[in-house]
Amino acid sequence: MRDIQLKEIERQFQPHFLFNTMQTIQYLITLSPKLAQTVVQQLSQMLRYSLRTNSHTVELNEELNYIEQYVAIQNIRFDDMIKLHIESSEEARHQTIGKMMLQPLIENAIKHGRDTESLDITIRLTLARQNLHVLVCDNGIGMSSSRLQYVRQSLNNDVFDTKHLGLNHLHNKAMIQYGSHARLHIFSKRNQGTLICYKIPLSRGNVDV
Repeated sequence: MRDIQLKEIERQFQPHFLFNTMQTIQYLITLSPKLAQTVVQQLSQMLRYSLRTNSHTVELNEELNYIEQYVAIQNIRFDDMIKLHIESSEEARHQTIGKMMLQPLIENAIKHGRDTESLDITIRLTLARQNLHVLVCDNGIGMSSSRLQYVRQSLNNDVFDTKHLGLNHLHNKAMIQYGSHARLHIFSKRNQGTLICYKIPLSRGNVDV
């Protein structure tokens, strides 16, 4: 049952991005065939990663590479308005985490923050006490206090009932894979940006800090 739930959540991350990317490729075929070819190659690599079924876990470095490809495709759609910064030690990059545990945070930042002229997204990864601490901050449009309260409450909704898939699915996936040891906190202010703090438990022996 646990494997079925994880596969279902992973499946629902993909369709809208795939549809939008195919539309982008269709547009680029006549405008810039070489760029269209680049996007096809990037998308192929991303699909190979996301559809991998032999394991629900990956090395963090693989997830970061996936995120970089995801942002590269989004920048083609949005005229290079997104700047991605990754701050991480080599030790952190070699930790094992659940697949697709970080990408939804970046997807959320782009989806809800891109109304600004440029969107800066920073991923900061640190290791402490057998946990991977993830901070994702952006300078997007942020949320009102009422909207923030609603988003926080929606994290606890049933993953198969909610209409707000991104962060809710991530939170539910983390609960399935890690239990109550995983933590996700959201902070945001209107016109100032959003900060998401995320704690992912690491198996003992996987990190020495």
